[in-house]
Amino acid sequence: MTNTIEKRNKCLLVTNLANSDAAESPLGDVRRRFPFCEETRPEGTRLEYLKNLAKECANYDVVVGAGGGLAIDVAKYIGASNDAKVIGFPTIISTDAMYTSSTAVREHGMVRYIPTKKPDEVILDFDLIIRAPYRLNAAGWGDVLSIHTAVWDWQLAAKRIGESYSPEVAEKALRLLDKAVRVDVKEGLARLNECLQAEVALCEELGSEDLRKAVSICLPT
Repeated sequence: MTNTIEKRNKCLLVTNLANSDAAESPLGDVRRRFPFCEETRPEGTRLEYLKNLAKECANYDVVVGAGGGLAIDVAKYIGASNDAKVIGFPTIISTDAMYTSSTAVREHGMVRYIPTKKPDEVILDFDLIIRAPYRLNAAGWGDVLSIHTAVWDWQLAAKRIGESYSPEVAEKALRLLDKAVRVDVKEGLARLNECLQAEVALCEELGSEDLRKAVSICLPT
C-alpha cells in the first residue's frame, strides 16, 4: 500500500463500516491497509452536510472511501471539493459508485446526482468482498437491472417527446443483464464488477450532450 499512500500524505478514511476492533472484521482489514489515515463516518449525503464536511476535510492529500456506495460517494465529494486524490475501496459491490464521476445527494426526500469526480484508483479485494452478506452483493445486479428498465423509459420518451435515442447503446444496455450470475463465488463478483463498469462506459459513450439520458439509464432513482 505504500505505493498508493505514503507516510508523508495526509490521508482521510471515509467509511460506513460497522465499528469493530476485531482483526477479521471488514473495518479491521481496511485499517490494516490504510494505517496512516484519520477517520470520519459520514452521517448522510444531504448537500449542506457534504459542503460543511468538505470544508472540515480540506487539508487532506488523499481521501479513501471504504465500504459501500455512500462512503465512496462522500469520498468523491470531499476529493472533488478539495482537489485531493480519491481511492475507492469497496467492501461490497452493490452499486457502480466506484466508477462514476457523480455523487448521490438527498434533498427533500429525493435523490439527485451532482458532478464530482471518479476515484483516481479503485482497489478490489474479492476475498474481502465475498465475506459480505450475499444480499448486499446481489444488490449490484439490481443496479444493472435499473438500466434495463430505464431503456423502456428512454424509448417512450423518444416516441412521445422526441428525445434522441441510440438503438446501439440501448441494445448494449439490455444485453448486460443476460450476464447475471450468482455472486457467492469470486468469478461471479468479477462478472458483476465488469457489468457495472460497462454500464458506466455506456453513459460515457453517449457523451456529454446526452448526459441527461445517460443518467436516466445508468443511475437508479
